[in-house]
Amino acid sequence: MKKIGWYPILMGCGLLFAGLSAQAQDDSATDWVKHDIGKWKAELKMWPQGEGGDPIVFHATENNEMLGDNWIVSNFEGEFGGQAFEGHGVYGFDTKKNCFVATWVDSVNGFMSHYEGKLDVDSNSLELFGKEIDPNTGELVDGKQIRSFKGNDSRLVISYQKPAGSDEFVKIMEMTFTRHK
Repeated sequence: MKKIGWYPILMGCGLLFAGLSAQAQDDSATDWVKHDIGKWKAELKMWPQGEGGDPIVFHATENNEMLGDNWIVSNFEGEFGGQAFEGHGVYGFDTKKNCFVATWVDSVNGFMSHYEGKLDVDSNSLELFGKEIDPNTGELVDGKQIRSFKGNDSRLVISYQKPAGSDEFVKIMEMTFTRHK
């Protein structure tokens, strides 16, 4: 009996799984993700103490590229308080969980945020939930993001957190993105 190496078996499995992945994906979710492709200018308004006073405003750029059919890889750069800020995220539609998933890391926090959520087709928005770092305490708290598109060249991301001991989400950041022409 002739021994078969692992490489042909792995290649065959890869082709099989690639076909299953393409069949299993939700086309509306994949189409929604693809709107994020490109270079974006961002204005960020942050309310570290909650949406009571004047926000801290800063600007950044974001470059989003597709990875396969389901994933956006995001590279985010800006300056915050006179210091360089860099962040990287991956988000898209997980065909096994049948929902959107996302991760986020940046140059300020030593924590990787993980999110899951669903697309609301009626409002054309994606609501994601996960754990985040509270900018005031450095502790983990519940976080929520709502992402929406305002036409092909504008989108809005609003971040909320539940402060420790609270049952209510508080708006902490609003990010307005405009497609870089």
